[in-house]
Amino acid sequence: MAHVVIHLSVDLGLAAGLIGLVLVLALRNLVQHTLSLPVGALVDVLGPVRIGILACLLRAAGFTLLGTVSSLLWLVVAAVLLGTGGALFHPAAQSLLAGLAERRRACGAPAPGSIAAPTCSSSSKVRPPPFTLAPTPGPIAAPRRRHPPASLGCC
Repeated sequence: MAHVVIHLSVDLGLAAGLIGLVLVLALRNLVQHTLSLPVGALVDVLGPVRIGILACLLRAAGFTLLGTVSSLLWLVVAAVLLGTGGALFHPAAQSLLAGLAERRRACGAPAPGSIAAPTCSSSSKVRPPPFTLAPTPGPIAAPRRRHPPASLGCC
């Protein structure tokens, strides 16, 4: 955003307060955070991929306008487009990331923070990991035998 501020102050001659009011501090943040809650519901209805694509298109249009227009009205439109795109992008990205984590867990991936991760097999069964690097409770987690086995011949 710093290069955009330099463009607006040097090339267009806008005051720093006006740039902060229109772009960063007020309008873009107000639009982005105001739309966050309803956009989350919209992502659930329309799907995160569609909303994510729309968000990227809106942000690209907003940045294009920021770099090409010189009137204050179009700068306000660009700030609204940037805020709307940001509000659309965050819930869509979080939804996609949550779905990715569910697919990894369905393949038998270990819990977050584990060192080793098994690969997914082509079968539909969910299998436990073939090995683990987690500590075990005791030397070996097998029960102790009270009597020696009969095959040893003693007793």
